[in-house]
Amino acid sequence: HAHIVPVLSAGSIGGLPYYTMPYVDGESLRAQLDRDGMLSLHDVASILRDIAKALAYAHERGASEAIFPNTRDQLCEGTGSNVFLVVDGELRTPPLASGCLAGVTRDLVIALADRTGIVCRERAEPIGALARAEEAFLTSSTREVHPIAHVDGESLPQAPGPITTRLQAAWRELLAHDLDP
Repeated sequence: HAHIVPVLSAGSIGGLPYYTMPYVDGESLRAQLDRDGMLSLHDVASILRDIAKALAYAHERGASEAIFPNTRDQLCEGTGSNVFLVVDGELRTPPLASGCLAGVTRDLVIALADRTGIVCRERAEPIGALARAEEAFLTSSTREVHPIAHVDGESLPQAPGPITTRLQAAWRELLAHDLDP
């Protein structure tokens, strides 16, 4: 199970730095890419350094991923994954407007949810919603549908929960029939 450490702000604890979602000149990475089409080598190196530091912070605490908020302290994404959570029985994921990556696996899981009768809402949530979720999971091409068991050292009620389990089964079924969905 994934152990997740939300990275809530920039600072240092015991000499180990931690960071929020990497931004360039106060602007989201998505906005800069949309405007300029590319980043300078300096900006890329800076973002990669910040991601590596966030992952190091998470790994030092026994976690496999760091989850970032956006500049509005809303749940955004992991260093290499998208995040889904179940709140009040409803599957939710941050909208693209939050600044999260438009992941291919994310899009496929949203479509699989629809096909299996699971309502999935793209909705802005405060970063703290992840720790209060009934269940949660990450998606990426390498993690596929990966349940989150702990957030900041605290256990989630279900890992994997029933919605995560259904979507893992739907994912396996999809891959069994189409290796390149």
